[in-house]
Amino acid sequence: MDEQAPDMVCTNCGAPIPGRFCSECGQKRYSAEHLSLTRFLTDLLREFSSLDGRIFRTIGPLLLRPGSLTLAYINGKQKRFIKPISLFLLFNLFFFLVGYRMGLLNWSITYANGEDGLRMLEQRAAERGADPQLFVGQMDSVFKEYQRSMFFGVIPAFAVGLHLILFFRRRYFVEHLIYSIHYHAAYLLLLPVILFGLLSLLGLVDSMTGWRTTNWVGRDPGIVFFAVGLMAGYHIIALRTVHQFRWRTAAGLSVVISLMSAYLMIPFAREVLFWIVWYTA
Repeated sequence: MDEQAPDMVCTNCGAPIPGRFCSECGQKRYSAEHLSLTRFLTDLLREFSSLDGRIFRTIGPLLLRPGSLTLAYINGKQKRFIKPISLFLLFNLFFFLVGYRMGLLNWSITYANGEDGLRMLEQRAAERGADPQLFVGQMDSVFKEYQRSMFFGVIPAFAVGLHLILFFRRRYFVEHLIYSIHYHAAYLLLLPVILFGLLSLLGLVDSMTGWRTTNWVGRDPGIVFFAVGLMAGYHIIALRTVHQFRWRTAAGLSVVISLMSAYLMIPFAREVLFWIVWYTA
Protein backbone atom coordinates (compact mmCIF):
# COMPACT_ATOMS: atom_id res chain seq x y z
CA MET A 1 0.00 0.00 0.00
CA ASP A 2 1.33 3.43 -0.92
CA GLU A 3 2.25 5.72 1.91
CA GLN A 4 -0.06 8.67 2.31
CA ALA A 5 1.21 12.17 1.61
CA PRO A 6 2.32 14.04 4.76
CA ASP A 7 -0.51 16.57 4.48
CA MET A 8 -3.05 13.71 4.36
CA VAL A 9 -1.98 12.43 7.78
CA CYS A 10 -2.87 14.12 11.06
CA THR A 11 0.30 15.50 12.65
CA ASN A 12 -1.26 15.14 16.10
CA CYS A 13 -2.45 11.51 16.16
CA GLY A 14 -1.26 10.04 12.85
CA ALA A 15 -4.75 9.14 11.55
CA PRO A 16 -5.72 9.73 7.88
CA ILE A 17 -7.17 13.21 7.38
CA PRO A 18 -8.96 13.47 4.01
CA GLY A 19 -10.78 16.69 4.96
CA ARG A 20 -9.89 19.91 6.76
CA PHE A 21 -10.15 18.30 10.22
CA CYS A 22 -9.03 14.97 11.67
CA SER A 23 -11.95 12.65 12.32
CA GLU A 24 -10.10 11.07 15.26
CA CYS A 25 -8.82 13.99 17.36
CA GLY A 26 -10.45 16.99 15.69
CA GLN A 27 -7.25 18.90 14.93
CA LYS A 28 -7.19 21.03 11.80
CA ARG A 29 -4.97 19.84 8.96
CA TYR A 30 -1.49 21.21 9.54
CA SER A 31 1.07 22.32 6.95
CA ALA A 32 4.21 24.46 6.86
CA GLU A 33 2.19 27.55 5.89
CA HIS A 34 0.72 27.58 9.40
CA LEU A 35 4.12 28.90 10.56
CA SER A 36 3.90 32.00 8.38
CA LEU A 37 3.27 35.28 10.21
CA THR A 38 0.21 36.04 8.07
CA ARG A 39 -1.40 32.71 8.88
CA PHE A 40 -0.49 33.05 12.56
CA LEU A 41 -2.09 36.49 12.84
CA THR A 42 -5.17 35.33 10.91
CA ASP A 43 -5.66 32.35 13.23
CA LEU A 44 -5.10 34.56 16.28
CA LEU A 45 -7.71 37.05 15.12
CA ARG A 46 -10.16 34.24 14.39
CA GLU A 47 -9.65 32.70 17.84
CA PHE A 48 -10.02 36.08 19.56
CA SER A 49 -13.20 36.88 17.61
CA SER A 50 -14.68 33.50 18.53
CA LEU A 51 -13.75 33.90 22.20
CA ASP A 52 -14.99 37.48 22.28
CA GLY A 53 -18.35 36.40 20.86
CA ARG A 54 -18.71 33.55 23.35
CA ILE A 55 -17.86 35.85 26.25
CA PHE A 56 -20.69 38.25 25.41
CA ARG A 57 -23.10 35.40 24.67
CA THR A 58 -22.24 33.91 28.07
CA ILE A 59 -22.17 37.00 30.31
CA GLY A 60 -25.57 38.24 29.10
CA PRO A 61 -27.62 35.23 30.25
CA LEU A 62 -25.44 34.72 33.32
CA LEU A 63 -26.08 38.18 34.75
CA LEU A 64 -29.37 39.30 33.21
CA ARG A 65 -31.28 35.99 33.19
CA PRO A 66 -30.08 33.97 36.21
CA GLY A 67 -30.41 30.25 35.65
CA SER A 68 -30.84 30.44 31.89
CA LEU A 69 -27.20 29.61 31.21
CA THR A 70 -27.39 26.61 33.55
CA LEU A 71 -30.60 25.43 31.89
CA ALA A 72 -29.05 25.77 28.43
CA TYR A 73 -26.01 23.74 29.49
CA ILE A 74 -28.15 21.01 31.05
CA ASN A 75 -30.24 20.83 27.84
CA GLY A 76 -27.10 20.35 25.74
CA LYS A 77 -26.72 23.90 24.35
CA GLN A 78 -23.06 24.26 25.23
CA LYS A 79 -20.96 25.05 22.16
CA ARG A 80 -21.86 28.73 21.89
CA PHE A 81 -21.02 29.49 25.53
CA ILE A 82 -17.81 29.51 27.57
CA LYS A 83 -17.37 26.29 29.53
CA PRO A 84 -18.45 26.61 33.19
CA ILE A 85 -15.00 26.04 34.69
CA SER A 86 -13.37 28.52 32.28
CA LEU A 87 -16.05 31.07 33.16
CA PHE A 88 -15.42 30.60 36.87
CA LEU A 89 -11.64 30.92 36.47
CA LEU A 90 -12.12 34.18 34.55
CA PHE A 91 -14.36 35.75 37.20
CA ASN A 92 -12.34 34.32 40.09
CA LEU A 93 -9.34 36.18 38.67
CA PHE A 94 -11.44 39.33 38.32
CA PHE A 95 -12.64 39.09 41.91
CA PHE A 96 -9.19 38.72 43.42
CA LEU A 97 -7.88 41.57 41.27
CA VAL A 98 -10.79 43.88 42.13
CA GLY A 99 -13.03 42.64 44.94
CA TYR A 100 -10.18 41.31 47.06
CA ARG A 101 -8.52 44.73 46.94
CA MET A 102 -11.81 46.25 48.09
CA GLY A 103 -11.54 44.12 51.23
CA LEU A 104 -14.14 41.54 50.17
CA LEU A 105 -13.39 38.09 51.63
CA ASN A 106 -9.96 39.45 52.52
CA TRP A 107 -9.30 38.10 56.02
CA SER A 108 -6.24 37.73 58.17
CA ILE A 109 -5.47 34.43 59.85
CA THR A 110 -6.05 36.03 63.26
CA TYR A 111 -9.53 37.11 62.18
CA ALA A 112 -10.30 33.63 60.85
CA ASN A 113 -10.22 31.85 64.19
CA GLY A 114 -10.33 34.73 66.67
CA GLU A 115 -8.38 34.94 69.90
CA ASP A 116 -8.14 31.16 70.22
CA GLY A 117 -6.42 30.92 66.87
CA LEU A 118 -4.01 33.72 67.76
CA ARG A 119 -3.04 31.96 71.02
CA MET A 120 -2.48 28.72 69.12
CA LEU A 121 -0.17 30.46 66.65
CA GLU A 122 1.78 32.21 69.39
CA GLN A 123 2.18 28.92 71.23
CA ARG A 124 3.50 27.22 68.09
CA ALA A 125 5.90 30.12 67.56
CA ALA A 126 7.21 29.63 71.09
CA GLU A 127 7.65 25.89 70.49
CA ARG A 128 9.70 26.63 67.38
CA GLY A 129 11.70 29.37 69.06
CA ALA A 130 10.42 31.98 66.59
CA ASP A 131 9.38 35.55 67.12
CA PRO A 132 5.56 35.40 67.65
CA GLN A 133 4.77 38.50 65.60
CA LEU A 134 7.00 37.43 62.72
CA PHE A 135 5.63 33.86 62.82
CA VAL A 136 2.00 35.04 62.75
CA GLY A 137 2.85 37.29 59.80
CA GLN A 138 4.33 34.35 57.91
CA MET A 139 1.28 32.21 58.63
CA ASP A 140 -0.95 35.06 57.50
CA SER A 141 0.85 35.20 54.15
CA VAL A 142 0.28 31.46 53.67
CA PHE A 143 -3.36 31.88 54.71
CA LYS A 144 -3.93 34.59 52.09
CA GLU A 145 -2.38 32.42 49.38
CA TYR A 146 -4.77 29.56 50.20
CA GLN A 147 -7.63 32.04 50.39
CA ARG A 148 -7.32 32.85 46.70
CA SER A 149 -8.32 29.26 45.92
CA MET A 150 -11.12 28.94 48.49
CA PHE A 151 -13.90 28.79 45.90
CA PHE A 152 -12.50 25.54 44.52
CA GLY A 153 -13.74 24.03 47.78
CA VAL A 154 -16.81 26.23 48.27
CA ILE A 155 -18.30 25.39 44.87
CA PRO A 156 -18.52 21.57 45.31
CA ALA A 157 -19.58 22.02 48.95
CA PHE A 158 -22.43 24.28 47.82
CA ALA A 159 -23.40 21.73 45.15
CA VAL A 160 -23.59 18.99 47.80
CA GLY A 161 -25.80 21.20 49.97
CA LEU A 162 -28.02 22.05 47.02
CA HIS A 163 -28.29 18.38 46.12
CA LEU A 164 -29.50 17.61 49.66
CA ILE A 165 -31.94 20.54 49.80
CA LEU A 166 -33.43 19.70 46.41
CA PHE A 167 -33.28 15.93 46.78
CA PHE A 168 -36.98 15.70 45.88
CA ARG A 169 -36.20 17.01 42.37
CA ARG A 170 -34.17 13.84 41.63
CA ARG A 171 -31.57 15.66 39.55
CA TYR A 172 -28.05 14.52 38.72
CA PHE A 173 -25.38 15.90 41.05
CA VAL A 174 -23.53 17.43 38.09
CA GLU A 175 -26.59 19.59 37.36
CA HIS A 176 -26.27 21.09 40.83
CA LEU A 177 -22.52 21.45 40.29
CA ILE A 178 -23.07 23.41 37.06
CA TYR A 179 -25.63 25.58 38.88
CA SER A 180 -23.07 26.17 41.63
CA ILE A 181 -20.31 27.15 39.19
CA HIS A 182 -22.55 29.60 37.33
CA TYR A 183 -23.91 31.07 40.55
CA HIS A 184 -20.48 31.66 42.05
CA ALA A 185 -19.15 33.09 38.78
CA ALA A 186 -22.02 35.59 38.75
CA TYR A 187 -21.50 36.35 42.43
CA LEU A 188 -17.77 37.02 41.99
CA LEU A 189 -18.54 39.55 39.27
CA LEU A 190 -21.69 41.15 40.66
CA LEU A 191 -20.67 41.62 44.30
CA PRO A 192 -17.72 44.01 43.76
CA VAL A 193 -19.36 45.83 40.84
CA ILE A 194 -22.75 46.45 42.51
CA LEU A 195 -21.20 47.14 45.91
CA PHE A 196 -18.83 49.71 44.41
CA GLY A 197 -21.71 51.43 42.65
CA LEU A 198 -23.86 51.38 45.77
CA LEU A 199 -21.10 52.75 48.00
CA SER A 200 -20.36 55.49 45.48
CA LEU A 201 -24.03 56.50 45.47
CA LEU A 202 -24.29 56.35 49.26
CA GLY A 203 -21.09 58.36 49.58
CA LEU A 204 -22.69 61.09 47.48
CA VAL A 205 -25.80 61.00 49.66
CA ASP A 206 -23.70 61.10 52.83
CA SER A 207 -21.79 64.13 51.59
CA MET A 208 -25.05 66.02 51.07
CA THR A 209 -26.88 64.88 54.20
CA GLY A 210 -24.16 64.23 56.74
CA TRP A 211 -25.31 60.64 57.19
CA ARG A 212 -22.87 57.75 57.55
CA THR A 213 -24.58 55.00 55.60
CA THR A 214 -21.35 53.95 53.88
CA ASN A 215 -19.86 53.08 57.28
CA TRP A 216 -22.63 50.54 57.83
CA VAL A 217 -23.05 49.10 54.33
CA GLY A 218 -19.32 48.88 53.63
CA ARG A 219 -18.49 46.91 56.79
CA ASP A 220 -19.68 43.82 58.65
CA PRO A 221 -22.50 43.09 59.32
CA GLY A 222 -23.94 45.47 56.71
CA ILE A 223 -21.93 43.99 53.87
CA VAL A 224 -23.04 40.48 54.88
CA PHE A 225 -26.72 41.49 54.72
CA PHE A 226 -26.08 43.06 51.33
CA ALA A 227 -24.35 39.93 50.03
CA VAL A 228 -27.11 37.62 51.30
CA GLY A 229 -29.74 39.85 49.71
CA LEU A 230 -27.85 39.74 46.42
CA MET A 231 -27.63 35.95 46.64
CA ALA A 232 -31.34 35.58 47.42
CA GLY A 233 -32.33 37.75 44.47
CA TYR A 234 -30.22 35.63 42.13
CA HIS A 235 -31.54 32.33 43.47
CA ILE A 236 -35.21 33.29 43.26
CA ILE A 237 -34.93 33.84 39.51
CA ALA A 238 -32.46 30.99 38.90
CA LEU A 239 -34.53 28.41 40.78
CA ARG A 240 -37.64 29.37 38.84
CA THR A 241 -35.72 29.10 35.56
CA VAL A 242 -33.91 25.81 36.21
CA HIS A 243 -36.45 23.97 38.38
CA GLN A 244 -39.70 25.71 37.37
CA PHE A 245 -40.64 26.53 40.98
CA ARG A 246 -43.47 28.91 41.77
CA TRP A 247 -42.52 32.33 43.13
CA ARG A 248 -43.39 31.47 46.74
CA THR A 249 -41.45 28.21 46.70
CA ALA A 250 -38.48 29.81 44.96
CA ALA A 251 -38.45 32.67 47.48
CA GLY A 252 -38.50 30.30 50.46
CA LEU A 253 -35.78 28.06 49.04
CA SER A 254 -33.67 31.07 48.06
CA VAL A 255 -33.49 32.21 51.68
CA VAL A 256 -32.30 28.77 52.85
CA ILE A 257 -29.82 28.43 49.99
CA SER A 258 -28.48 31.97 50.44
CA LEU A 259 -27.89 31.43 54.15
CA MET A 260 -26.12 28.16 53.35
CA SER A 261 -23.99 29.96 50.76
CA ALA A 262 -23.08 32.74 53.20
CA TYR A 263 -22.10 30.15 55.82
CA LEU A 264 -19.89 28.26 53.36
CA MET A 265 -18.19 31.43 52.09
CA ILE A 266 -17.51 33.06 55.45
CA PRO A 267 -17.33 31.10 58.75
CA PHE A 268 -16.91 27.66 57.20
CA ALA A 269 -14.28 28.74 54.66
CA ARG A 270 -12.37 30.77 57.27
CA GLU A 271 -12.28 27.86 59.70
CA VAL A 272 -11.22 25.33 57.04
CA LEU A 273 -8.49 27.63 55.72
CA PHE A 274 -7.13 28.16 59.22
CA TRP A 275 -6.80 24.42 59.85
CA ILE A 276 -5.28 23.82 56.42
CA VAL A 277 -2.59 26.38 57.21
CA TRP A 278 -2.18 24.97 60.72
CA TYR A 279 -1.48 21.43 59.52
CA THR A 280 0.46 22.21 56.33
CA ALA A 281 2.56 25.30 57.04
